Amino acid sequence: MKNLYFLFVLLFSFIFVYGRFLLMNSKGLDYSFESVLGPVLKDIIFLLLLVALCYWTGKLNKWLPYLISVPFIVFHLVNIEYIYAMNNVVNLKDISYASDTEFLKGSLSGFNFPLYYIIITISLIGTLVTGNLSTSNWVNSKKRKGYIISGISVLILLMESILVLNSSNDWKESNFTYASLNNSVFNLIASYKDETIVEYPVDIEDKINSSKKIDNGNLLLSDSKMSSKNVLIVTMEGLTGAYVPEIQNYFGIDNTVKMKSFEKIKNHSIVVPNFLTHNNQTIRGLYSLLGGDYPKLDASTPKAYEYMGIEEASNRSKLLPQLLKDKGYNTAFIQAAPIEFMSKDQFMSAAGFDTIIGEEGFSYKEVPFAWGVDDKAFFKQAQDYLNELNSKGEPWFATLLTVGTHHPYAVPDEYSSKYSDRKEASVNYLDDSLSDFIDYINASDFANDTLVLFVSDESHGVDNQPYGSNWGICIAYAPNIQSAKLNTDVFGHKDILNSVMDFIDAAEWSSNKGRSIFREYNEDSPVIFATHYNGEVFYSTQKGIVYQVNNKNELYKIESNNHEMFATKYSTSFIDDERLRDEILLYKKYTSSSLGANDKINIISSKEFDVKTNQGYTITEGQFITLPAKKYVTIGFDYEIVNPEPDDSLRFIVETNEDKIIRKTVTDKGHLNYNFYNEEKQSGYSFSLDMTPFLSSLEDSKKVKINNLIMKFESENSKEESIQFDTYDKGSLNNMTNLIPFMSTQLGAHPTEENHINILSEANGVFLVYGPYLTYPKGKHSLIYKFKMNEQYSNKTTLLTLDISTDGGENIVAIQNFSPSDFKRDGEYYIAELPFEIDGDVSLEFRLRGQQNLDLVVEEIYTTTRK
Repeated sequence: MKNLYFLFVLLFSFIFVYGRFLLMNSKGLDYSFESVLGPVLKDIIFLLLLVALCYWTGKLNKWLPYLISVPFIVFHLVNIEYIYAMNNVVNLKDISYASDTEFLKGSLSGFNFPLYYIIITISLIGTLVTGNLSTSNWVNSKKRKGYIISGISVLILLMESILVLNSSNDWKESNFTYASLNNSVFNLIASYKDETIVEYPVDIEDKINSSKKIDNGNLLLSDSKMSSKNVLIVTMEGLTGAYVPEIQNYFGIDNTVKMKSFEKIKNHSIVVPNFLTHNNQTIRGLYSLLGGDYPKLDASTPKAYEYMGIEEASNRSKLLPQLLKDKGYNTAFIQAAPIEFMSKDQFMSAAGFDTIIGEEGFSYKEVPFAWGVDDKAFFKQAQDYLNELNSKGEPWFATLLTVGTHHPYAVPDEYSSKYSDRKEASVNYLDDSLSDFIDYINASDFANDTLVLFVSDESHGVDNQPYGSNWGICIAYAPNIQSAKLNTDVFGHKDILNSVMDFIDAAEWSSNKGRSIFREYNEDSPVIFATHYNGEVFYSTQKGIVYQVNNKNELYKIESNNHEMFATKYSTSFIDDERLRDEILLYKKYTSSSLGANDKINIISSKEFDVKTNQGYTITEGQFITLPAKKYVTIGFDYEIVNPEPDDSLRFIVETNEDKIIRKTVTDKGHLNYNFYNEEKQSGYSFSLDMTPFLSSLEDSKKVKINNLIMKFESENSKEESIQFDTYDKGSLNNMTNLIPFMSTQLGAHPTEENHINILSEANGVFLVYGPYLTYPKGKHSLIYKFKMNEQYSNKTTLLTLDISTDGGENIVAIQNFSPSDFKRDGEYYIAELPFEIDGDVSLEFRLRGQQNLDLVVEEIYTTTRK
């Protein structure tokens, strides 16, 4: 057995290390002996320590190796997917994303190396099983037990030493798991350091932005060409300038992806090779390009939420949509993903967009994709919205946002088989879809009167580039641009607002400070950018020279061989200059400052839903907010059913990363709160708020209003009088004294605020109450319904049927018809009890089927354990 164990260890080790080569091959990276020797040795040392730890802990308890190794390997596999998609390792602060249902649904809808994941799982299981069989699992001797515990302690200390010595936070030079832990720890330390209050120098704006006026640059076009009636911004998920052939040629960089669609507009466009995204994450990129401002350069609450929190609109700086709206433009924001995610519906409304459309506004998909509408279907259907906008006869501004190039990528089968990996296939699918969309633009009525900007919301990274996660794409296209032009100055998201305003109204706007992509400048401008995945920040005042402060506060100078921001080769050197390092960190802190007060976040001002009974609706999700330490947090909102019937009710459900289930059933209108105390500072906190209506009408829809959805942070617990959410521990749901909050109803059965169910139904032979889909342990149990009857029935009349089922009703565990004579009495209450027995842990559905016209009030549904 030991020989088989060592065979599995070798197989597992080989597969584990092979993951590195799988990634490097998919990214076209060099894996010569010199380049991989160091990181492979680190992988092997890390792996052998893990195997040894599992072997020795197996002598204490046969299950300990599973508890230790499975989380490590899952983390290893998650890192492989993340590196493949974003060219960075996972930061543990982003674990909060796992609480967001939309994020999970999208991210888990596909995997890029499924065969590898299957093989490494099998080899791990083989290693653990044969390891258990080849050693004594329980230690009888106290002395031997002491030796084993001491050995485990030494192994852990040795592992920690390896982690400390393994100082690189780059996945190409380090073990993936350690790089993740390294980034996470140093980011956490940095977040606490950022709490200190500092005074900023009076000229700090000039240190990170141009101090000159926009018209300080020379126009690339003549004044007569600098005008346009309409503006269209096409924002593409995660794309990088490295995909554009003209940019590849300019820098002498080769890339397997070559977006041919831009060749169609080459002779009427301005291409910006040195274009930066200032940070990662879509909502940050959108804020920056629409707001003309830096996003926060850390992972704290996005400025978009803080912008919405400025209550007086007059106190908000005007973003691009509002600026154009003031000039008589109709405005529209159209995206492929669900509009509630990251509260983009609310932010875009605050920014000045009149029309806001998300996934729900599209009738079909060409490719099934959990993140939203694939690129081909999106561009096709977006044409109808643009035609409608153009038909109004007034100037318009529209922003489109794709989602198909988001991991795990919306790709048809014919593209997957044609290209080396899904990521490359997805960009080519976007490219072909974009090509058709450009044809549509050129043939449209607005073709000769529209400025089109092709930009990215963020960058999903470029290999062999020190800040490839900030290399974005920016191309301006308009028929009145008469030739192919390159603007090789350095620009970023924050320059888009000035560029658009400069193009459509240079006479009015060009006297403002800033830079425009339609002008060339004789001197460089300072720029700062970062990636919150690993906490690195970059600063440049001269094109081709970038200073990097990593998450250990080490300062490096990165210099390109071509004096551009992006190149084929760079020289990197350590700089011992504390003053410069501290200045750069000060600039980062300044750009990451909050826009307003930090005591509350406005998530929804006002939103109206058209709802139908028993259908689920997402109100908000994916906020990624920073929670301050030692504060009482309140999530509260107003709700109203417009023109409610007496039995209409709403069930609200809050989902977080806590080990709790939070829900409440309400009627009519009111204010609802969820409160909790936050002990430690949290970054990236998200929650989802969902709603299920239970209406008297099965067919008709009703309107539900949600207003003033706000998160408040207070030093003392709020004394505000309101309805509170009910909170339940996930681990004890099947022991609840009342399951009604987890039951669904229909056809005359309605839940109430008191957690009762009113049944006034003439629907015979159909299920009126069903749920809760909870897992129950092996054994004998009883299902109990406790209710009042508002009408008298004959003792022999079958009133209702209770059953217990699994697998969506396919398998019936227990079933019984009940007449009044079958009920037990408890004063004014009637008790229906259905015994059942199950052989193992299983998810159960409890169902009540009406057999007569019923008039009941169910006050409790619960289970008991029988001997």
